[in-house]
Amino acid sequence: MNREVEKGFLPRIGAQFFINADDTFEDTERHFALMKQYGIRMVRLFVLWEHIEPKEGIFTFERYDIAYDLAQKYDIKIVSTLTCEDPPQWFEEKPFYHHYSNLNDSRLKQYAAIYIEKLVSRYYNHPAQYAWILMNEPEVKVNFEQSTMHEFAKWLEQKYQTVEHWNKNWYRQYNGFLDVKINPSDSREYWQCFDSFVDWNSFLKDNLVTQLNWIKAIVKKIDQTSPIHLNPKGFFGNLAPVGQDYWKEGEVADILGASIHPAWKFLWFERADYGIAYAFCVDLIRSASNGKSFWVTELQSGATLMTGIQPCTPSPQELSAWLWDSVGAGAKSVVYWMWHPRTMGQEAGEWGIVTADHKVSKRLKASSGVTDVIENNAELFQNAQVDKPKVAIYYNHATEILALIEGSPLYRMPEAPIQSLAGLYKALVLSGVSVDFICADQIRNEKLNEYELLYLPYSYALDSDVQEQVKEFVRVGGKLWAEAPCGWKDSQGRIHRNQILSEVFGAEVIEYRGSRMDDQVANPYLCQAELGVKTASVISTFPDGEPAVIHNQYNKGEAMFVATVPSLGFFDRKEEQYASQIIEFAKAYQSNIAKLETTNGHIIQRSMHSADKTILIIENWGKAIETNLVLCNEALSQATNLLTNESVKIDNDKIKLTLKQNETVVYVLE
Repeated sequence: MNREVEKGFLPRIGAQFFINADDTFEDTERHFALMKQYGIRMVRLFVLWEHIEPKEGIFTFERYDIAYDLAQKYDIKIVSTLTCEDPPQWFEEKPFYHHYSNLNDSRLKQYAAIYIEKLVSRYYNHPAQYAWILMNEPEVKVNFEQSTMHEFAKWLEQKYQTVEHWNKNWYRQYNGFLDVKINPSDSREYWQCFDSFVDWNSFLKDNLVTQLNWIKAIVKKIDQTSPIHLNPKGFFGNLAPVGQDYWKEGEVADILGASIHPAWKFLWFERADYGIAYAFCVDLIRSASNGKSFWVTELQSGATLMTGIQPCTPSPQELSAWLWDSVGAGAKSVVYWMWHPRTMGQEAGEWGIVTADHKVSKRLKASSGVTDVIENNAELFQNAQVDKPKVAIYYNHATEILALIEGSPLYRMPEAPIQSLAGLYKALVLSGVSVDFICADQIRNEKLNEYELLYLPYSYALDSDVQEQVKEFVRVGGKLWAEAPCGWKDSQGRIHRNQILSEVFGAEVIEYRGSRMDDQVANPYLCQAELGVKTASVISTFPDGEPAVIHNQYNKGEAMFVATVPSLGFFDRKEEQYASQIIEFAKAYQSNIAKLETTNGHIIQRSMHSADKTILIIENWGKAIETNLVLCNEALSQATNLLTNESVKIDNDKIKLTLKQNETVVYVLE
């Protein structure tokens, strides 16, 4: 694990440059000159296999040579995306490029290895070369071909060891692991084998990692210098069915990234919440990078009319706020999707931050202003560090998979685990609490000890060993917040006969009672846990008098349990009703740098430390507001607005703050 990659680097802004067939050399050079002028320091390329090997064994690199050489001329670094999962037409008939193929297929791997070797050998020593992206928005092509079933059989044998053990769990009578079959139509059934379903979806994640490591190994045989990068997508949706696991991918990459497109992925949010939606994605990928460098590899920078799920064009103010949010979270690069638009086919005319004929948008001018501030204060930002959050939110991969199968086909909640995370995150971050996300494998590896408070949102699936680690965390002084249902089942969907965390909570769950989600009157959201309280104190009750929130001291630590699902309630915009159930337990972890006296409910704060200075970023995604910013550290006596270079008055540890709608300010405190 290389944690030194990009250490001390100045945050950079880059852009995807798609090479259109009708782009002339003069067009391309003018674009690179504009990029240099407007603060673009990195260019990402898709090196399409179809482009460089249009016929089997015949390689041509002319269009990419031009891009690399122009990048060198204008002092821009290149990040090239390998596309070996998307073979050319001579290998496999497809309607167009951007189609995933089965990288378990030995024949595809044979030709893909040649493509990778030719490409990496061509550019790894080029002065403009910086990093390789192993696969764009990596995912597996879900298929049931013999090659994939063979890989699945090896995975099953490693897990179960014996066919007898496997058959017992799968409710089958196979003779050997190579007999394995998956029937995709089973997923539409009510009665189906949970073990086979969970195993298949778990295999997809490991299979993607296997494919990525295979590509990485070929690259590293030739190029031991360029960092390896990955840019998973999604965030607001259940991505288990295509093998997505940000933490597993983070283990493969030197630098982990993300694709964040409001036009595709922000449907769950009102426009005033686009700031919190973006921050969620950034903090999630930062957490999954596990201390290594991270980027935003694709950020929507242009207008969409036809080619997203919704028409969406970021304003210059929104784009600037996202850039500063990335910097404040510690990201080393933000790369736009895209520089100029495609000139034909899908996405033609859209997504560009400049036009195909070199017209510059207001968004690019705003972006250039951010680059100027960073580069004019290079020493400040090179040395800036983000403080490690003391609060962790559990990302529950087990519940994510079970949510795809639990319940009838007409009533399943596959998005609930992610919506729960988003609701909880929003409640905490908008109240000034910085958070990390943590997964089961990290808890197993004792990473939980790095935090003081753990949140378990919608965690009805928790394996016994994870629960034991959580129990020990609280026993030695940690704090735990959990909501119903919690620790009910294991990752295979089997119920726990013993409630491992009951001592921690000071109560046992007698049963979980369902509540209608569309009930606007009832206090419980989705479910109500009937509790048998033992040592816990009852903080509040439901209208029927049953305990709603309990608190318990367990050895040196403490725990709070909420007998319903406030994370989903908060996500469903029932914020006033459920906010206190989430936030109260974390108030001690609100920012120790500065707090707002009043808020409009849409203000995000980020902070960094650089030597004896503090960088404070405040984003206002809501209506205009006048308030006071109260400094928590009396030693802070000077403030400068970094965007205007003006001194800011501090009066009795307060800064008078006037924020316009969608305005971001950046202060340096010392």
